[in-house]
Amino acid sequence: MTDVSVIECPGCGFPQSSASARNCEQCGNLLIVQSLTFLDGADEKSVRIHLKNYRARLKDDPDDCASHIGMGICYLTLKLYDRASEELAKAVDLAPESGDPYYYAALALLQGKRPRVHTHSCIKKVEEMLHAAEELDGTKHIHCLLWAAVKRDYYDFNGMIPRPPSVDELLSRASQRERNDGELQCLERLLPRECWQGLMG
Repeated sequence: MTDVSVIECPGCGFPQSSASARNCEQCGNLLIVQSLTFLDGADEKSVRIHLKNYRARLKDDPDDCASHIGMGICYLTLKLYDRASEELAKAVDLAPESGDPYYYAALALLQGKRPRVHTHSCIKKVEEMLHAAEELDGTKHIHCLLWAAVKRDYYDFNGMIPRPPSVDELLSRASQRERNDGELQCLERLLPRECWQGLMG
């Protein structure tokens, strides 16, 4: 049985001498998943190697926020939304001043479904997470775009008037920020395409 405290590079397979390694000692590849884009095109085996590595890191340091975020993103990629939510909730608790855990937590709560199929309490929680992400890091195009998609799909479908900010205001904010096309493409694959119609211009 393999010792779970040994991590290996998902790229070259080289075993690392330390569970806290940030880059592969052999090929130099980054070992920390920081965004959905990082895993774009990765096969399931590679994602599961990342998960194994994070378990090893957390065995050494249960409060390693980067590992909880990385695990959450890996679980999102595998569409294991409940597990992603658990890890990202831990990340939010450990780093309440960082916007990304809130954004990814909101995405996990949607569970790959259109916002309109969720309960009002779920959408309220999603919006709370996106509001926090926006308050803490008001530089990311993708935060505003996801929030606009949630508002439009849920409130318009249910004939409700959303609280501010409006969809138009969120799209205006997004248009003033640098686009991350890689993250945008990953996001489009995680939620049904109907959520994005008319928003991706």
